[in-house]
Amino acid sequence: MSESRSVKVVLIGDGAVGKTSLLTRYSSDEFNPEHEPTVFENTWLDRVIDGRRVELALWDNAGQEEFDKLRLLSYQDTDAFLVLYSINSMDAFNHVKKKWLPEIKEYCQGVPLLLIGTKCDLRGGNIEVVSAEEGQELQKDIGAAVYMECSAMTSENCSAVFEQAVREALASQDNRKALTRGKTAKAKAAPKRPGMKFCTIC
Repeated sequence: MSESRSVKVVLIGDGAVGKTSLLTRYSSDEFNPEHEPTVFENTWLDRVIDGRRVELALWDNAGQEEFDKLRLLSYQDTDAFLVLYSINSMDAFNHVKKKWLPEIKEYCQGVPLLLIGTKCDLRGGNIEVVSAEEGQELQKDIGAAVYMECSAMTSENCSAVFEQAVREALASQDNRKALTRGKTAKAKAAPKRPGMKFCTIC
C-alpha cells in the first residue's frame, strides 16, 4: 500500500443544515436528532480510500454570522470544502452563492469544493424542498466539482460524500505538485545569459 496522504476537509454552510450530523454519522456511525449548535469541532480519522491510506482531518464550523471571523481561522491549508445546504431550506440554498462561495473565493481561491444537499430523506414527503435539478444547476453555476445529496438520519451517501471529497483533494494536490515540478524543470532548463547574475537571497 502506498504512503499515507494527509487531507483536510472543511464543512461549511448555514446553521442547522446538518454539518455536525453528517460528520458524526461518518466518523462514528451515530445520529442525534436534536440540533446542537457547533462553534468548532475537529475530527481526525485514518481511512483507506481507493486503496490509498489517508489521514483525514475534518473541520466542522459554525454557520452563524457572529462566528465569521473565527471560522476563517480554520481555512488555512484546506484541501477541499464541503458546502452544505439542507434541501428543505431555500435560504440555505441561496446562501451558498451569496455567502459561502464569495468567502471561499476570497480566502481559498482554487481549492476544490463539493456542493452537498443534506436531509435528502425528506424527499417524497409533504415538505417543500429544493429539487435535485436546482442543486445540479447551482453546482454548474458555482463551479463545484460535484453535486451530491445525503442523509445523516438514514446514512444514505454519507460515506460517499467524504470519499469523493478525498478524491478531489488528492487530485488537486497532485496537480499542484505536477505544476510545481514543471516550473522547476523549466527554470533549470532555461539558458543563462552571459553576464547575467542571479539573486541567491530570497
